[in-house]
Formats: sequence, structure tokens, C-alpha cells
Amino acid sequence: MQKNPSQSGTAKDEIKAVLQSGRRYFLVAGIFSLFVNVLYLAYPIYMMQVYDRVLSSGNKTTLLFLTIAAISGLAVLGLLDTARARILSRFNIFMDESLSKRIFSAMVALKVQNQGASPSQGMRDFESFRQFIAGPPVYALMDLPWTPIFLIVTFMLHPLTGMLAVGGTLVLLILMVLNQASTKDSLAEANGRAMHNHQVTDSTLRNSEVIQAMGLMPGLLKRWQLERTVMNDAHTHGSDLGGTFSGIIKFFRLAVQLSVVGLGAFLVIEQEIMPGSMFAGMILLSRALAPIEMAVGSWGSFVAARSARGRLEKLLAQIPEQEETISLPSPKGDISVEGVVHAFSNNQGSGKPFFNNLSFALPAGEQLGIIGPSASGKSTLMRLLLGVTRPTAGHVRLDGADVSSWNREEFGRHIGYVPQDVELFAGTVRDNIARFLEVPDELVIQAAQKAGAHELILRLPKGYQTDIGDGGAILSGGQRQRIALARAVLGNPRVVVLDEPASNMDTEGEQALMGCLKFLKQQQVTVILVTHAPSLLAFCDKVMIMGQGNIKAYGPRDEVLASIQKQHQAAQQAAKKPQQAAKPTPKPLQINPSF
Repeated sequence: MQKNPSQSGTAKDEIKAVLQSGRRYFLVAGIFSLFVNVLYLAYPIYMMQVYDRVLSSGNKTTLLFLTIAAISGLAVLGLLDTARARILSRFNIFMDESLSKRIFSAMVALKVQNQGASPSQGMRDFESFRQFIAGPPVYALMDLPWTPIFLIVTFMLHPLTGMLAVGGTLVLLILMVLNQASTKDSLAEANGRAMHNHQVTDSTLRNSEVIQAMGLMPGLLKRWQLERTVMNDAHTHGSDLGGTFSGIIKFFRLAVQLSVVGLGAFLVIEQEIMPGSMFAGMILLSRALAPIEMAVGSWGSFVAARSARGRLEKLLAQIPEQEETISLPSPKGDISVEGVVHAFSNNQGSGKPFFNNLSFALPAGEQLGIIGPSASGKSTLMRLLLGVTRPTAGHVRLDGADVSSWNREEFGRHIGYVPQDVELFAGTVRDNIARFLEVPDELVIQAAQKAGAHELILRLPKGYQTDIGDGGAILSGGQRQRIALARAVLGNPRVVVLDEPASNMDTEGEQALMGCLKFLKQQQVTVILVTHAPSLLAFCDKVMIMGQGNIKAYGPRDEVLASIQKQHQAAQQAAKKPQQAAKPTPKPLQINPSF
């Protein structure tokens, strides 16, 4: 059983499911937090014992053992705090292993549908959310439940101390809520602007060659700087508000702690508490308020993480998780298109249908040449045939099974594809031909030989081990197409789709491509070829003429091409008749007798 993208039901909250499955990490970290906060009491207890017992008795032995006990407790506290950090770090890894592949696959699928605003935004969101989950803000949340405990202990020292501590804590909580309310919109806008600026940057870098060649940098820099200015304005407004509240909160926290010391000193003078209790109250209050102050300082991270999670949930909902399906047998290569309707999506949803009731069949082993003007739908048809794009209605079938019902990994083993804009991946020539799979060297070399690219590859600096750079940067356009052709014929594909495969090839490359088409014909491989080259159409059994999203003609090659020739000749003759009718009758030549 394999998995295939689900088409029904509402996508579940996969992030929530992973968080729930990782509860054991938070449970163990919470237990460690319990002991960390209990052991923190060693510090105020030590202060009370030293000031109230050791100084009054002058017993050095008691001081020694108290110090050893307190240091030991704090050492254990440090070890437990380290262990807590490591547990949350392991949860971070667990979350990455559980979701990263799913998110990456969804990003690729969404980009194929031309709905992905930024190629890497999904992974940036995931990293932002992961950093928040395993970072200091979570420590503050784990320590926050202990704030009431420490406040109760301050009550035990003296009711007035406890009342002052509780009052100060409530004021800090109110300030924290006000901080959240005042900065929420500004921080959300700043994050949105930052995301949009990343999108503009990605788009600009993809066209760096054009920028350099045509001197577009000044205009693009002006636009880019304008985007940065708007982003910085929103961020500055939110940061200014957050900084103001942070300063007020810090002042108030220190003022409350100072007041506790002052009140403690007054109570000592009145002989209602011992000096040690005064210092203990200050330490306990500092510990009680620490999570609140940390939460306020991390509020921006919380807003960013919440927005990132929302975008991730939307991404995963748009690309549902796969459901199990039966593995299908290897296909023969029969292609059928049945009543396909396809409309390009727009901001308001689906637009006007581009393909309307498109239907044809191609038997296994035949080669089909598709020709037509630009924007006639050739490349869109290729994407539909490959299952990359799903039709709005109708079916595209391979050996009777809808291409969308195939497991993509299994489907890919039977398919070869050379897109109009060839994309190779960073890595070696061998890696790209092998589709980054563990395959024998013999298969890689055979694929290159079938594509007529073996000698070309051997001439590269390191042959098959040549690192071609990002997108095949060190290769020419023709070399990229020939290596992509080798990748397409790796193994034993039953269907090969070629979209303008010779657009950048020289004569040697075209000869190699024709040799590959001849080999595929001998192997009874179904080939669908978009081209305008007569030399390549000579290998096709059938020809399809496309125009404005419709099939204008389809059938045996010679019949279709002969029909086109007749139509062209008839059009030429029809164009000549009006010209002849409008041509004026020439006057007879008159000779001047005086000449």
C-alpha cells in the first residue's frame, strides 16, 4: 500500500497532532521544572539561616555545612536545568522529523500549482515556530505556574510582605496584557511586511542575470528599499511600544523589589521578622517575577510564532496529507484524455475555462508531436498529462488509471520529462541523471548513452562527478537539456514527455535527440513531443495542432500535415484574389511624336 494525496475531507491540524504526540517531552521537562523551582528555595533558605542563626551564634561549622548544602542544591538545579533544555531540544528534533518532510513536500506541491507566494516561506515559518517551542519563552511558561507558590512563601515570611508582592505581581500582569494589546497589530503588520520583503528579494535574485545585463539595479533597489522602509516603520512602531512597556515593567519590578527590601527593613526594626527574612523575601519576589518579565520580553517571538503556525496550518490544509492506495502494475503507456476542462485559478477562485471538453487517445508505443502558437495550451497540456496539474473536470488516464490516483514516487519511475525551462539541481551530473536515487552506475551511463550525452559528460572537468552548481550554473542551455534528457530516460520509462527539448541544442545535440527518439520508438515507449522542428516531427506517428486551448487537428502525421498545407495554400490563394481585383488596368503606352 502506498499513499496518494487525499481529495476529500478537511485537513486535520497536523501540527497540533505532533505537539500532542510529543507531550511526553513536555511532561518530563515539566517534572524537571518542578525540581528546579524547589531547589531554587535553597538560596533564600540559606540566606535566612546565615543571617538568623550563623551570625548570631558565630558557629563556623554550621556555616560550612549550610554552604556545602546550598551549593550542592544549586549544582543539582543547574544540572536539571541543563537536562530540561536538552529534553526540549530533543523535542525540537522530533518535531523536525515529524513535519519537515511533510512541509517541504507541501511547499513543492503548492509551488507547482503556482499558489506559493515564496518558495522558502513555509520552511522559514517552520524554523520560526521550532525556535519558539524549544526556546526561552517556553521556559518562562513552565516557570510561570510557580509564581503563586513563591508569593505564598513571601506571605509566610510576613503578611505585609506577601501583600506587597502580590500587588506588584498583579500590576505587572496588567502591564503585560496592555503590552500585548498595544503591540499585537504592529508586530503582526511588521511580520507580514518582512515576509513580503523576503518574497520581493527571492523574485529579484531569480532574475539577477537580467538585472546585471540591463542595468535594472537602480529601479529595483528603489522598489526594494521602499518595501524595507514600510517594513521598518511597522517594526519600529511595534518595537517602540514594546520597548516602552518593557522599560515600565522593568522599573516597576525593581521598584517592587526595592520596596520589599524597605518594608523588610522596617519590619526588622519593629522586630516582627528576622534580617534573613528580609533578604529571603527579596530573592523570592525576584524569582516570582522573572517568568513574567521574560514573557514580556519574548512577546514579539510569540506573535511571530503564532503567525508562522497559522501559515503552516493553511499550507498543510491546502495540500492534504496522503491517503493509502493500492500499488498499480507497471503501465504499457496508453494515454487517454477524457472530457478535460481546466481553468486557471485567480484571486477570486477559478477563472474562465481554458480547456473545455478536451479529449483524445494515444496508444502505447506511439509518438505524438504537438505544435501550435504561443499560449495555445501546449505546456499546460503537458502538466495535465503528467499529473502535475489537476483538471477542473474530466480525467487524464495512464493505462486506464487516473494519473492523480498514482503514487507519485511509483508514477515517476515510469515517466520521463524534459520541461520547457530545464531545471537541474545542485550536485553532480551523476546525481541529476540518477534522480538523486541510489542506482547502479551502469544505469546512469546507459541513460546518458541513450540520450547521446555520454561523450559530452566525459568532456566535463570531472566527468559524471562534475559538480554543476545550483541549477546547472556551469553548463550551457544545450548541455542542461541533454543531461535532462538523460535523466528522463533513466531506467525503463513507459512514457516520455518532451517540451521543446531542442530549443537550446546545437546540431550535435539535435542529432543526439533524434537518436534518442529512434531508440524510444524501438522500445515501444510512448513519447509526447512539443516541437516546431520538422526534423523531430518526422519521428512522430501522430500530430496534434493546438490553438486557444482547443485541438484544431489530430491524427496521423502525414494526413494532418497535408491538411495544414492545403489550408495554407487555400488561404494564400484567397488572399491573392482581392489583390488582383483591386489592381488597376494598365493604360496603353503612348509615345510622344516630338520625342
